[in-house]
Amino acid sequence: MIAVAALLLAAGFFAPAIVAGQVPVFRDFVNVFLPFRLYAAHALAHGRLPLWTREAAFGVPFLGNYQSAVLYPPSALIDLMPAPLGFGLYLAFHFWMAGLGMDALLRRRGLPPRARLLGAFVMMLGGIMISVTAGNHLSVVAWIPLSLAAAEDVAGAPRPARLAWLVGLLTLQVLAGAPETFAQSAVLVAVAACLARRRQRSGWSGVALVGLAGLLAIALSAAQLLPTAEYFAQTRRSAGLGAGLALENSLEPQTLLTLLSPHRLDGGIVTNIREAEVPIFWSIYIGIVPLALALIGCATRRGRRWALALAASLLLALGRFTPVYPLLYACFPWVLGTFRYPQKFLFTAHVAASVLAAVGFAWVEEHAARVREPIRRLLAGALLIATLVDLWAVHEPAMLFSDWDQLLGSTPRSLVEEGPDARIFQYEATPAGLEPWLPRFWIGGDLRARENELWAKLAMNVPLAYGVGYTNGFDSLSELRPAVGALYAALQGLPLPDALRLLRSLGVRFLVGEQRLDDPALAIVQRAGPQRSWIYRLEAPAPRIYLARRFRRLPSAPEAFRAMSQPSFQPGADVVLLDSPGGAERGEFADGSLRIADDGPESLSVVVETTGSALLVVADSYFPGWRAEIDGRPAAILRSNGDLARAVEVPSGKHSVSMIYRPESFRLGLTISCWALIALAVTLRAVRLVSLP
Repeated sequence: MIAVAALLLAAGFFAPAIVAGQVPVFRDFVNVFLPFRLYAAHALAHGRLPLWTREAAFGVPFLGNYQSAVLYPPSALIDLMPAPLGFGLYLAFHFWMAGLGMDALLRRRGLPPRARLLGAFVMMLGGIMISVTAGNHLSVVAWIPLSLAAAEDVAGAPRPARLAWLVGLLTLQVLAGAPETFAQSAVLVAVAACLARRRQRSGWSGVALVGLAGLLAIALSAAQLLPTAEYFAQTRRSAGLGAGLALENSLEPQTLLTLLSPHRLDGGIVTNIREAEVPIFWSIYIGIVPLALALIGCATRRGRRWALALAASLLLALGRFTPVYPLLYACFPWVLGTFRYPQKFLFTAHVAASVLAAVGFAWVEEHAARVREPIRRLLAGALLIATLVDLWAVHEPAMLFSDWDQLLGSTPRSLVEEGPDARIFQYEATPAGLEPWLPRFWIGGDLRARENELWAKLAMNVPLAYGVGYTNGFDSLSELRPAVGALYAALQGLPLPDALRLLRSLGVRFLVGEQRLDDPALAIVQRAGPQRSWIYRLEAPAPRIYLARRFRRLPSAPEAFRAMSQPSFQPGADVVLLDSPGGAERGEFADGSLRIADDGPESLSVVVETTGSALLVVADSYFPGWRAEIDGRPAAILRSNGDLARAVEVPSGKHSVSMIYRPESFRLGLTISCWALIALAVTLRAVRLVSLP
């Protein structure tokens, strides 16, 4: 019955997506989750594993971007189902798993059905779950309770089926695309296994198997993890974030007041924000009744360890507001500097609070033994209904939906029809120059209108949903690439004519922004209006693929961008190389012609015909894994135009030049994943033999 109740609750919460043709427009769902998943679904539908995207951020790894979650099995709901039905089923499925998992975890603690049902309600409709609906964290948090229950089973009495189930659950979490959330889950699983061993007075073999399950899960996910590690190594985050970024978005102490008086959305209008900045977790509210029950649960013997987990996670989530997290960062800067937002420790707090509320409910039921059974059932039912109504009333309005067809039709057709070659730059004009547009959210603003506006204006990653090229957005890793950072710094310090020349040289065709720009190089495509930005077309931008006639060698991206902004630099004819043929400082190449034979994200084939040595330039970033061939023979790739393009020197005559993206990291990762399957089968066989009587 709890499983059925949880299923109905999840389906009802996302009914607008499942049955009414609407899609959530809640926080990052619009500009991260939705376009990422649509891009992956489109690629897979055309028989292509999306290893690379040329549309985003001057070309970047797509599979290697952890947030893409291409290999996460439940993504098949989105890949195989039409939008928005697939998205509704995906979200409802994870909410259901969260409820089932909490039921399983509480059942192992001997809690009665009504207490387990209350714990499932809090787990599914508590503020943290609602807040993470917009991103990949949901896909990890939803599996935490089931993983804890499975770890306790393996640690207490190992069986092949139990071990296989645990490995599967952990693998799902690894592939889900939220590493910091999985790290919390892994710690909780390890602690749960150790406590289960102690509680059942069993040996350490079960705990060792739980650890082995974690290693197998990581090995099974190697096809995702190794490309991610390779991408990560190409960014500034690999050296660790500074204290300012690492401690950004700490949980403000006044946010704890929202446990009693939550944030609210009234018709899409955001109200009741006490914090200095909008928290990344829209709500931490768990309901008045569950909060009171959780406080009771903290005082019980059954709940004391969960109370400790709750206190520790809240302390870490406070980040810079206590000396604890800064001290830990000072001791382990590389570890904590890898992630942002201490608030994310609230995931552990949410699981702990759900358990403690159920424990408190069970304590109340146990100590109401003298009350007659009908009255006790009536009281328990009243508490359950009050919890459900309270959480639904607070959080259902926060799950904003918009009509999918209307949302799709709101984008400028003039840009969508351009495809990958559009290359849009979303700008903000400042007195010093141009900088990439960062959408801002104002307290008191209409959240639904804002999200619809972000989509209509092709903000952030929305172009990815249409296969349209764009320069800024994608994810935090792409923004931390040295070349992209150097480009943004250059644009912010250049006069408008020079900034436009630089963008033209990089193949940018359109500028989209809120401020009017006046320059003869710009033609107005769309004037600003309601849910409409200024759209400008740049005159004669460099083509994405061209033969360069002149080159100049400069040792760094900032110097390259300065040179590309000068009037002497001719877009589509000149190129700046970071490493030039023969080490020459500058030189010229012969004219020629090219014909594009095949143009895909991971492969490119061009026929070049020239009377002398030529240089083929492709305005797409270089990453490890790209290789070039001329007439089937390997050729060197020259990093060019500030490391945002690839170039190949082509000899005289007619030649077929190809570029292909086949990262060794993916091939090696896939091999490791296959061997891990064999290792899992051997391990299960060994466990079966040991467990036989």
